[in-house]
Amino acid sequence: MPLDFNFIENLIGLQDIKVIFVNVNNGIVEIHAESKTHSVSCPKCNKTTYKVHDYRIQLYEHLPICDKTTILHLKIRRYICECDFNHPFDEAFSFIRKYQPHTIYHLKSLSLNLRAKTL
Repeated sequence: MPLDFNFIENLIGLQDIKVIFVNVNNGIVEIHAESKTHSVSCPKCNKTTYKVHDYRIQLYEHLPICDKTTILHLKIRRYICECDFNHPFDEAFSFIRKYQPHTIYHLKSLSLNLRAKTL
């Protein structure tokens, strides 16, 4: 029976990503995903660019699923723009802060848990 990736996308609650495959191993849920969008605005000139420079896989810890650690393997596109070919830039996601190893939802959950423990 094939796995319904739309169900997984709704379960994790992240917008604008497409789940490629899911792996559950040793109590860890690994979700491999990529962006649904294929263009971004250049941070320097604000023009829309479609030119992909390269890809990289970035790992983010997300909210647990059934008390299992959830790791999001996100394939991030790095784009280039005509205004500056020497400085590629990453596509941005609303659920990730730059240089953070966790999704925003996971960080909020951690802070709520800490607050509850101190009360």
